[in-house]
Amino acid sequence: MRQRRPLRPPSCLHAQAVRRFAIAAAAAVAAAATSALPAGGAFFSFLPSTRHSVAEVKGCREASTAGEAADVLADPEVLVCFLHRGDEGAELHRQWCAHLSEVPTFDIYSRTLGADVGPGLADLLPLDLQEGGPSAHLGQLTLQEAQSLATAFREAAAADRCSHHAHADAALRVRLACIDHVQCSRLHWDDVPLRAVSILAGAGTEVLPESRADRGGLARLEALPLDSQGAMTSEEWNRHFVADGNGSPDEAMIQFPSGWAALMKGSSWGACDAENSNSQASPGALHRSPKRATKRVLLQVDFADFVEN
Repeated sequence: MRQRRPLRPPSCLHAQAVRRFAIAAAAAVAAAATSALPAGGAFFSFLPSTRHSVAEVKGCREASTAGEAADVLADPEVLVCFLHRGDEGAELHRQWCAHLSEVPTFDIYSRTLGADVGPGLADLLPLDLQEGGPSAHLGQLTLQEAQSLATAFREAAAADRCSHHAHADAALRVRLACIDHVQCSRLHWDDVPLRAVSILAGAGTEVLPESRADRGGLARLEALPLDSQGAMTSEEWNRHFVADGNGSPDEAMIQFPSGWAALMKGSSWGACDAENSNSQASPGALHRSPKRATKRVLLQVDFADFVEN
């Protein structure tokens, strides 16, 4: 998996990069339960204490359709587009919340070259979610959502005029996971053109809006020995990227809710061929996983070439 150093803590790095750290990160993650955010409704209720509309948050915008999302992402200053999934997203969220305690943890993915992502995932689902299982209806709804998210991803990615990966024949990797651990609680961006994430149940991914971001934090981290970086707690690491380093990074974050999707630009968005002197890649949306290890379900869509070894 391609990663950008050092913008990944040891737990999120490629195994080879992990071995370069002499000291493993020692941050302990609290296991206290958190309440899932409600699906649907006005997005301002999920913003920080400013209670501003998402349209007033630098680097973030909303959209109701994939076409709108493509228009929004064409703006180089927009790094995250929150895509409202409507009644379908809200219903799927309710269904997953009702079954979450019964479903075992799993993490599956499928590579697809065509338009239909369902067959690749269907046979990998837990037995309860497969055809004939007690939760087969939930499995079917989830496969439909995976198809919708992949379709929206392709349409939105077309806004990246520089990327040949935005073409309709580019392979996608669609991931469906039910996890109960913290994936990456350190702020980072992804070394991809675009990533789509939909939280079907549980706590949502957290985004740091550009109005609160200090991009100079990367230079400060790079100046530190890798051992020092690895020994940092997530809190210490994240303070390097928040403009007001004296405040809690938690207060600056936007946590997007279940029932919505997010299209997040990575550092490869807008990266044209080297001979194009006007090439200007995106800085990538700064984000992290929820800090607490609670059970959640997510869908994720990427261009396969960027996330496969």
